[in-house]
Amino acid sequence: LNGWKPNQDLPCYGLPGAPYSFMDPLGFTKNKSMSEVKRIREAEVMHCRVGMMAFMGYFIGESTPTIFYGTDVHHTIANNQLAELPIGLL
Repeated sequence: LNGWKPNQDLPCYGLPGAPYSFMDPLGFTKNKSMSEVKRIREAEVMHCRVGMMAFMGYFIGESTPTIFYGTDVHHTIANNQLAELPIGLL
Protein backbone atom coordinates (compact mmCIF):
# COMPACT_ATOMS: atom_id res chain seq x y z
CA LEU A 1 0.00 0.00 0.00
CA ASN A 2 2.58 2.57 1.06
CA GLY A 3 5.72 0.73 -0.06
CA TRP A 4 6.69 -0.62 3.38
CA LYS A 5 8.23 -4.07 3.48
CA PRO A 6 8.98 -6.02 6.69
CA ASN A 7 12.64 -6.25 7.66
CA GLN A 8 13.53 -8.86 10.31
CA ASP A 9 16.83 -7.11 11.08
CA LEU A 10 15.05 -4.01 12.41
CA PRO A 11 13.12 -3.84 15.70
CA CYS A 12 9.38 -4.46 15.19
CA TYR A 13 10.16 -5.51 11.64
CA GLY A 14 10.71 -1.86 10.75
CA LEU A 15 7.03 -0.99 11.09
CA PRO A 16 6.47 2.74 10.57
CA GLY A 17 5.57 4.58 13.74
CA ALA A 18 6.35 7.72 15.68
CA PRO A 19 9.14 9.96 14.42
CA TYR A 20 11.24 8.95 17.43
CA SER A 21 13.71 6.12 17.68
CA PHE A 22 12.55 2.62 18.58
CA MET A 23 11.68 2.17 22.27
CA ASP A 24 10.84 -1.12 23.97
CA PRO A 25 12.65 -1.06 27.33
CA LEU A 26 10.82 -4.13 28.71
CA GLY A 27 11.30 -6.19 25.55
CA PHE A 28 7.63 -6.89 24.80
CA THR A 29 8.32 -7.26 21.08
CA LYS A 30 11.51 -9.30 21.38
CA ASN A 31 11.32 -12.62 19.48
CA LYS A 32 7.68 -12.03 18.46
CA SER A 33 6.16 -12.82 15.09
CA MET A 34 4.98 -10.09 12.74
CA SER A 35 1.30 -10.70 13.59
CA GLU A 36 2.09 -10.62 17.33
CA VAL A 37 3.96 -7.30 16.99
CA LYS A 38 1.04 -5.83 15.05
CA ARG A 39 -1.40 -7.05 17.75
CA ILE A 40 0.71 -5.47 20.50
CA ARG A 41 0.89 -2.16 18.63
CA GLU A 42 -2.86 -2.16 17.98
CA ALA A 43 -3.56 -2.86 21.67
CA GLU A 44 -1.24 -0.01 22.64
CA VAL A 45 -3.09 2.45 20.41
CA MET A 46 -6.50 1.26 21.65
CA HIS A 47 -5.50 1.58 25.32
CA CYS A 48 -4.16 5.06 24.63
CA ARG A 49 -7.48 6.11 23.09
CA VAL A 50 -9.45 4.71 26.03
CA GLY A 51 -7.10 6.53 28.42
CA MET A 52 -7.59 9.83 26.57
CA MET A 53 -11.38 9.45 26.70
CA ALA A 54 -11.25 8.63 30.44
CA PHE A 55 -9.06 11.68 31.06
CA MET A 56 -11.48 13.97 29.22
CA GLY A 57 -14.54 12.42 30.88
CA TYR A 58 -13.05 12.85 34.33
CA PHE A 59 -12.18 16.51 33.90
CA ILE A 60 -15.37 17.46 32.07
CA GLY A 61 -17.44 15.67 34.71
CA GLU A 62 -15.57 17.38 37.52
CA SER A 63 -15.76 20.87 36.06
CA THR A 64 -19.38 21.07 34.90
CA PRO A 65 -22.56 21.12 36.96
CA THR A 66 -25.05 18.35 36.31
CA ILE A 67 -28.83 18.17 36.22
CA PHE A 68 -28.84 16.55 39.67
CA TYR A 69 -26.71 19.20 41.34
CA GLY A 70 -27.85 22.28 39.47
CA THR A 71 -25.75 25.40 39.19
CA ASP A 72 -26.46 26.79 42.65
CA VAL A 73 -25.47 23.69 44.69
CA HIS A 74 -21.88 23.12 45.78
CA HIS A 75 -20.35 20.43 43.61
CA THR A 76 -17.82 18.32 45.52
CA ILE A 77 -14.76 17.38 43.51
CA ALA A 78 -14.13 13.61 43.50
CA ASN A 79 -10.50 14.03 44.53
CA ASN A 80 -11.62 15.73 47.77
CA GLN A 81 -14.46 13.39 48.72
CA LEU A 82 -12.33 10.88 50.65
CA ALA A 83 -10.72 13.65 52.68
CA GLU A 84 -14.16 15.10 53.51
CA LEU A 85 -15.43 11.88 55.13
CA PRO A 86 -15.79 11.92 58.92
CA ILE A 87 -12.83 10.30 60.67
CA GLY A 88 -15.00 7.49 62.11
CA LEU A 89 -15.87 6.19 58.63
CA LEU A 90 -12.25 5.77 57.60
